[in-house]
Amino acid sequence: MTEDIRASAVAVPARPYRGEAEWRRLMSDFEGWEGTQASFCEARGVSLKSFQNWRRRLGLTPRSRVGRSDGFVEVAVSSGPDWDVELSLGDGVVLRVRRS
Repeated sequence: MTEDIRASAVAVPARPYRGEAEWRRLMSDFEGWEGTQASFCEARGVSLKSFQNWRRRLGLTPRSRVGRSDGFVEVAVSSGPDWDVELSLGDGVVLRVRRS
């Protein structure tokens, strides 16, 4: 029975070790990439999960995030003392703020 197991075993290549310097280079390359993280990782043979973990580890934010790195977005009010703000948060959720 052990012969059957050995005969059916498939060799899995070891994943290459990537140090911090290589991850930093990959992150730099990604900044010029036109596609998504998933398409970049597929093209480079990199695990998407590892890519995302290293982005967090290196303190990098997603390219699509606008505003401050802590996830907040600054909003400047340029109208008079009375204003209304409406934010569509998706899935039918709308946040309305009124100052009067």
